[in-house]
Amino acid sequence: MSLKSKIFIVLFICFFLNLGMSSLVVVLTPSIDKVLLFVDFIDKKSEKNDYVSYNINSKIIGKERITKKVACVSGDLLSVVNRDYFCNGVFLGTAKKISRNGVKLNMEIKETTYIPEGYSYIKGTHIDSYDSRYFGLVKNENLVKLISIF
Repeated sequence: MSLKSKIFIVLFICFFLNLGMSSLVVVLTPSIDKVLLFVDFIDKKSEKNDYVSYNINSKIIGKERITKKVACVSGDLLSVVNRDYFCNGVFLGTAKKISRNGVKLNMEIKETTYIPEGYSYIKGTHIDSYDSRYFGLVKNENLVKLISIF
């Protein structure tokens, strides 16, 4: 093992020991296209296309910390056509009537609207992701910005 590799490993271990393992996020579902992320302690303000985590308490999945991607932000036009969602004309996904587990799903946002100040629409990258289509817009102050490792 080269000296550079050893230094990198030591710095990596020190970094995570210093921040604590609570800063590491491991995604165990196919909801997003990333597996390992960590909390961004430097730039905490999330923007469009950032990965975020969010605490949710819903009848469908219960009390969970979910990881999603910011898809539509304050000032953007969120359009709803039948069960299809668009952000400024870009397709986000279709709301299903029933989950892959057979649970009835309700659309939380049913009409075209501008995203209000301080809110975001978050989504998974997987077609079956439980996201803002079903639980609505989320307050930005409740989002934790993440940086993907892989």
